[in-house]
Order: sequence, then structure tokens, then C-alpha cells
Amino acid sequence: MPRNRANRAGEKARHDPLATQLRKDEILVDDEEAAATGGGTGDAKATRKRRKRRIRKKEAANETNESYVEEALAKRIMKQAEDQRREEEMEQMQRGSSAAIEFPEDPLPEPKMFAYESDGEDSVFSEDEDNYLNDVDKLSPADERLLSMFTAGSSGARATPARNLADIIEARLREREGAITLGGSAVDVGERLGASLPKKVVKAYRIVGRVLKDYRSGKLPKAFKIIPALENWEDIVFITNPSEWSKHAMYQAVKVFASNLNAKMAQRFFNLVLLPCVREDISEHRKLNFHLYQALRKALYKPAAFYKGFLLPLLEEGCSVREALIVASVVKKSRIPMLHSAAAMLRMMELPYSGPVTIMLHTLVDKSTPSRSV
Repeated sequence: MPRNRANRAGEKARHDPLATQLRKDEILVDDEEAAATGGGTGDAKATRKRRKRRIRKKEAANETNESYVEEALAKRIMKQAEDQRREEEMEQMQRGSSAAIEFPEDPLPEPKMFAYESDGEDSVFSEDEDNYLNDVDKLSPADERLLSMFTAGSSGARATPARNLADIIEARLREREGAITLGGSAVDVGERLGASLPKKVVKAYRIVGRVLKDYRSGKLPKAFKIIPALENWEDIVFITNPSEWSKHAMYQAVKVFASNLNAKMAQRFFNLVLLPCVREDISEHRKLNFHLYQALRKALYKPAAFYKGFLLPLLEEGCSVREALIVASVVKKSRIPMLHSAAAMLRMMELPYSGPVTIMLHTLVDKSTPSRSV
């Protein structure tokens, strides 16, 4: 015989979830309050609406608190991961072989530093324009001469003459056209460099060069922003005549090229454009313009390119003590990955002893460099 199933109609149903019961109780209380005050159905509905609004506000507040907790937790996790990475780098440096250290790949740029809503934005550095060279200004000319007496290769006369942009453009023209002299104006230079380019392109970038000559603030021309994406970007840059760019334009250019070029291409830009401009400004004014100083700090977001394209060539060319002190102050105030600094120190140890090399080594040692490099 089939099983006689019990009649479940009279069985008590399972209770509602606690949250549902609480809402029902609140609605029931609202109805009772409305009835006690003599209100009708409309008052009860209004009370229920107010109650629901309060509940929604509480739920929204809870969600906000949860998101804040998640954000704080994520920051803690990232900080611990960064500390762990540094410890692993230290261990790797201590137990590594004696082979020469190569510059590691540059990390991805931080989006906040390079997400430009406007190219006229204020600098992200909290640097006072009047006090950015306080440490360097303490060195008087007499102290500088005295320091030069005790260090070889750091006297006022450089070991090799400083390059300027005109020399670089001349060398580039000779590479293309053979042994010719650079006589002629900037327009002639643009014509010769842009011989393989459409005339409209050459004309457009001459106009861009005139804009950059008088640039002070605001947005950069769009034609300039796309230069890093061009195959022959070096020729395009020289057509704009970077030797006549304003200091503000050079700062903005470093931002654009450091964020859009890879390490090797950024190294070329720092070596061909930024380095001659910085040396010329220090030689002329005995200090570095504030915007060029900030441009160097921006260049350090590509540390391998900065070391190989700017700092090491500067020391190899035989810079002055003042130049070394100014660049050292930039390095001292910036956060640089440890392995890049260690590799740069090993390269500096191969250079002839001089005051500027000593200053840079002292600065890097003070930045908690791994013991193997020391």
C-alpha cells in the first residue's frame, strides 16, 4: 500500500528571515500609532514612507562604511607588499653574485602623476619656488674654489666642453648629409632636418616651436603631445628648435616625454635636450631655474633613463661642483628605486675620481643603498 502522507496544510510554515520580521513589526507599529492618533490610512502610509527612507539612509551609511574599510584594508595590503618587495631586493643584493648590475625595467608610471586634465596644472611637488636651492646657495664662490682645489677634474674649466643643442643639431645634420657645416638660421635647420617630411608637417611644427618659445602656462598644442608616438620623433623635436623653448615649456615637455616614451627613448630625450639645457642655464646664472629643477624631478619617474641619459653623461663630461650639488639635491629629494641607485653607483665607481662623482656617491649612499653596492 502507498505510504499515507500526513496532511501538511495545518502545519506551521517556516518563519520569515529576521530582517523581514523587523520590517513587518515596524510597519505594524506605524499602523498602531496612526490608529491611536486618529489618523487614517493615508497617515499610516506616510509614516511607512518616512520609515523606509530612514532605513534606506542607514543602509547607504553602512555601505559607505564598508567601502571605507575595504579601501583602508587595500592600502595596508599594498604597504605590506611594498615592504616585502624591498626586503626581497635587499636579500637578493646581499646574496647575489659579483656580476655587474644592469638597470632594471622601469615600473609603470603612477597614473596620478601623468593623467593630465590640463597641462597648466600646478606642480605635484610641494616645493617653494623661493627656497628650492637653499642647500646649494649656502656654497659661496670661495668655498666652491676651495673644494675644487682638493678634487681632481672638478675645477671651473670642465674636462670636456659642455654640449649645447646647436652642437647636437649640427652633429645630426652631419650624420644625414655628410661633413657639412651648420651655417644658417633655425628655419634652414628645420628645412634640412625635415627634408624627408611633408612640407605641411614641417610648417606645423615650426609654428609649434614659436608657441613653445613664448609658453608660460595653459594647454600645450595637440601636435606637440603626439610627438612621442611618431617614428621620427627626434627630428620633429629639433624642428621645433628646443634651444629656444621657454623654461615652462621644457618642464611640460619632460612631463609629456617621460610619461609616453619607453626607457630607451626617454633616455635619448634627456641626453639630447634636457641635459644641454640644464647645463647652459647653470653656467649662465650659477643656479638652476625653478621649472628646470622641477623638470629634473619629473625625469626621475624614469629612473633608468635619468641615470643613463642625464646623470652619468653629466659626470662623464666633467661637470662642475655646483652642477653636481644642484643635481644631487634633486636626487636627494626624490624617491628612486633602490636597484637603480645601486647600479648607478657601480657605474660611477668606474669613473675617474673627482669632486662631482664624490658628491653624487655620497648622496646615493645616504639614500639607504644596499650594502653590496657600498
